[in-house]
Amino acid sequence: MHTTTTNLLYQLRISEQGLQLRREFLRLTDSEIELLSKYANWMERVAPQYVRDFYDFQFEFPETRAFFEQYAQKKGISLTQLRAALEQAQANYLLDIFREARRGGAFGAEFFERRLRIGYVHNTIDLPLKWYLGSYGLHISLLARYIRDSQEIPAEEGRELFQTIVRVFLYDIQAVLDSFVLMLLQDFGLDLGAIRVESARHDLTDYLGDIRHLFVEAIGSAIDAGDEIVAASYQLKNTSEQTQQAISQIAAAIEQVARASAHQAAQIHHAAESVRMLSEGVQTVSRGAQEQAEAVQRANRAIEQVGANIRMTAEKVGAMDEHSQRIGEIIEVVNQIAFQTNLLALNAAIEAARAGEAGRGFAVVAKEVQQLAERSAQAAKDVARLVNQIRAVVSDAVGSMERSIRQFEQELAVAVSEVDKIVSRYREIAMQMACSAEQVRQAMDEVASSGEQTSAAAQEVSASSQELAAQSQEVARWANQLYEIAQRLNRALSAFQRRQHQHTSRAA
Repeated sequence: MHTTTTNLLYQLRISEQGLQLRREFLRLTDSEIELLSKYANWMERVAPQYVRDFYDFQFEFPETRAFFEQYAQKKGISLTQLRAALEQAQANYLLDIFREARRGGAFGAEFFERRLRIGYVHNTIDLPLKWYLGSYGLHISLLARYIRDSQEIPAEEGRELFQTIVRVFLYDIQAVLDSFVLMLLQDFGLDLGAIRVESARHDLTDYLGDIRHLFVEAIGSAIDAGDEIVAASYQLKNTSEQTQQAISQIAAAIEQVARASAHQAAQIHHAAESVRMLSEGVQTVSRGAQEQAEAVQRANRAIEQVGANIRMTAEKVGAMDEHSQRIGEIIEVVNQIAFQTNLLALNAAIEAARAGEAGRGFAVVAKEVQQLAERSAQAAKDVARLVNQIRAVVSDAVGSMERSIRQFEQELAVAVSEVDKIVSRYREIAMQMACSAEQVRQAMDEVASSGEQTSAAAQEVSASSQELAAQSQEVARWANQLYEIAQRLNRALSAFQRRQHQHTSRAA
């Protein structure tokens, strides 16, 4: 897009004094202007045929005809319509020269502004400058022929008129080139305000050396910037690709962490449930410890009862020893009775023997009594021996029972004390376990809550990482586009060669 054409003279820093200097150089004086005014009517008459001859050649020449065809197609009009419009514009262009002279104009700022606009428009439609400037050669040929063939113009005035029109054409060519330079500088984006015009007799075209120097510096800076952009964009492209890969790996890792967090949260819930079951088990154990303590107490009482029974048995065994001793005494009496009976039987036998036949029956009885006494004595001895054995056994049993009772009571006391200590410790441990289990349960509840939060946070981080991955892909895409743009810029700048110009600023 081109900059607006408003006040092209101002943009080119062309003053009235500068235009006067141009006309003086071209020798476009008042006398030449009067000559143009004199033949203004002649040009009004010949202009229609003149422009037809002018465009006959241009529409026959292949290159210019192709340009006109392309332009007509672009505007959506026929080639005939385009030629009619061109002939009218060209006639006005020629007639404007003579009309400016006829109305007493000095070909000053107003006229030159119109010429600048004509050149600006031709540059806007991209008419090649070689064909536009070359058409002035066609103008010169046609003017020479038309002036030579005219019956109204004397030969000497004809030559002066021809030279004057050529001077105006050169004046116009300056305007065309000025507008071309202005448009070119505007398209390049150069800061024309940086060029200081030091005199009203000068304009921007007097400072093309400075402008060229600015342009060379700008191109050099652009080439350097292009190289730096290519290098930076290439590094950015590689970095963004590496970043994208890293973020993708991070996103995958975070996704795995999120899954692990969810699994861990489930495990924590399971562990919390196990801890609650453990707490209940510990409470059961605590109750069991209490029950065992009570059972130990019951066992202690039962053992004490057993000890009492053993002591009672020992007492009965002791009583049995006393009875055995009594039996021994009775047996001793029996032995004495048997001994006395035996003596009596012996005496009876002696007396029976003395009695003779009369005492034979009594002797038999005495003998039987003696035998019975002997057997009683023997039986008493046997019983005494058994009683003594029983007494020995009972004595041993009583001693053993007494020793066993003492040892049993001692060991029982120690065992009961140890069991009581163990049960008490067991109960204390169970209570501590119950307390610890409750603390663990509370901690596991907190861990479970934290696990849920961690799982939720991990899911949020996973979502954020996925969004970041998408953004990194977008950055990578833009980095690739930037790298491609930088390469295109570098290729475009490669058309310019870096040059070092020797430049000297114009003095005022």
